Amino acid sequence: MTEFFFLTISMFSNLFFYLASKNYSLVVCVESIIHSYPKQNRTELAQLITDYCFIRANYDGRSIWNFKNAFLFGFGIITTLGYGLIEPMTINGRMFTVIFGFIGIPITVIMLTNFGRYLQNLEVYMSHRFFNNKAKDGEDSQETDELEQISMTLLFSTVFLYLIVGAIFIPIFNGQFDFFNGIYYAYLCLTALEFGELIPKENEKAIPIIILYIELGLAISTIALDLGSTYVRRLYYIGRKVHNLSSIKIWFGAKE
Repeated sequence: MTEFFFLTISMFSNLFFYLASKNYSLVVCVESIIHSYPKQNRTELAQLITDYCFIRANYDGRSIWNFKNAFLFGFGIITTLGYGLIEPMTINGRMFTVIFGFIGIPITVIMLTNFGRYLQNLEVYMSHRFFNNKAKDGEDSQETDELEQISMTLLFSTVFLYLIVGAIFIPIFNGQFDFFNGIYYAYLCLTALEFGELIPKENEKAIPIIILYIELGLAISTIALDLGSTYVRRLYYIGRKVHNLSSIKIWFGAKE
């Protein structure tokens, strides 16, 4: 399933790259400026072209259409994270983005849910092996469900460890150490908000590590949602029981 996931992104990244931009040259930059600002006069267009296409001080390789950025853009779509550093400039590219999202997002949700479930089962298995606390035969379904649920303490510990690891290593990939901003970036990744700022500007070798880190965060998020929904259902069930008990009338033998 994972191989299919990355193969699909790689294949459609080529289509994104083809539909959204034609090559790496300055001609593409100039054309994009002209199409993006059709109401500007020549002087304003010249200034924009100079600023965006020729001044290297503001150059950001993450904002140029190439295969790497197209891959990250496609990854941001199907994971609903979003890669806000680039966007398709053509109608064909934007329509393809819509179609790609409709197809890719459900597949990714299924894959991440299965991966999160696998992590839950792995945690249960490791707990049984470590604590020698195997489930007995003949237990009812409620006890089995409770057994298969990851503990809330372990979940919070995992989230805390995830944020700490991200806070340490994500800034290092960008050539600096900034713990608190690292926590911010790790939180964005965990909560599936936006991951464009997590991508290193120069250290491209760290991109696969960032992607794996993001996938792990999404899997942890699915586990948290599953566990949260379980507790909500239990609270609702307890509330119904309390409501039913409050409607019971007890007769003590005396006349009303």
